[in-house]
Amino acid sequence: ENTANDDNVLVAALSPGLAAWLGALEGIKSWLTEIPPQVGEVRFGNPAFKRWHERLVKRAPLIFQTILSVTKEHGSQTDADAGDYDLEILMACRNQGKEAASRDAEFQEDDATTKALVHELCAYIHDAFGHPIRLDYGTGHESSFQITLYALFQCNVFGNDYSNAQAPTKRRLKATTLSLYKAYLDITRGLQKDYRLEPAGSHGVWGLDDYYCLSFFFGAQQLAAIGDSSKPSDIYQKSEEETKQYLYYSCIAFIQELKSKAPFYETSPMLHDISALHSWSKVAAGLWKLYQGEVLAKLPVVQHWVFGPRLFPATWTPSQLHQPTAPTQTFRPLYINRVSGAGAGSAPGAMPPTKAPWAK
Repeated sequence: ENTANDDNVLVAALSPGLAAWLGALEGIKSWLTEIPPQVGEVRFGNPAFKRWHERLVKRAPLIFQTILSVTKEHGSQTDADAGDYDLEILMACRNQGKEAASRDAEFQEDDATTKALVHELCAYIHDAFGHPIRLDYGTGHESSFQITLYALFQCNVFGNDYSNAQAPTKRRLKATTLSLYKAYLDITRGLQKDYRLEPAGSHGVWGLDDYYCLSFFFGAQQLAAIGDSSKPSDIYQKSEEETKQYLYYSCIAFIQELKSKAPFYETSPMLHDISALHSWSKVAAGLWKLYQGEVLAKLPVVQHWVFGPRLFPATWTPSQLHQPTAPTQTFRPLYINRVSGAGAGSAPGAMPPTKAPWAK
């Protein structure tokens, strides 16, 4: 199956609610041009982001009301043999979502259940684009976007019937990840460039990236699905078209855009070292462990998450008795011959293994 990030193919596999959410994200992106940065010398955190976030808080209720409305109108469709929703319906829902994000309107809802769901969904999305006071963005905010998707799944927005334990098809999950994360990254990258949001909790060169982790994981999974035609070292040979189609390559390109004055192996040594792995499946497995250790297991990150009573309650039992630990080294041992100790890698900038100073 073609896993390229093709807009028409991906939209056709969405549900009406997800199409509305995609349209809303496209509308949210336009706020960047409507709310320009304030003129003046600021190192990090342009105050105009506060106005941008105020608009998010103001318009989010109508956005989620629209998503829940089209979901209720068009119902569930979970049978893989049933095919996709009608494309005209999806495009109409996409336009409805974009319109909801493009205007100020008072939120009015008579149904108490819908009103409660909208209120809870808004709480999750408020944390997904950065902090309006600290003027920063990091993996905790990225995770809040994923939490929002999980909450929408429980509202049957994926075209599923959550009450009957029905799950969406893999085709829809793939389309959801690729289309919505592309739209989400378009927004957050614009926020980081225009408003100069400070990296939240970044480890600098000792970390994977200043802002993201899940996006790299999903991107590695996307590339793993295309088999042996792509390998991790291809990050140095990617074309412009591939950068548009594949999440992982677009994440690399964004780093190179922000840090263009230094070699990639100096600005992002961990990502550079990862490129020496033999397959994308190994990259994805390592990134998932990194996410567990550096995000899910870190109190400074998860303490900022909100837990609602219906969609994301904090009622679980810890699944691990021992706290998972993040890697204490980068992937540089891949370049070292274990017998002779001589450098075995061919990628530029191969270096001896270095223990991260923040690792215990």
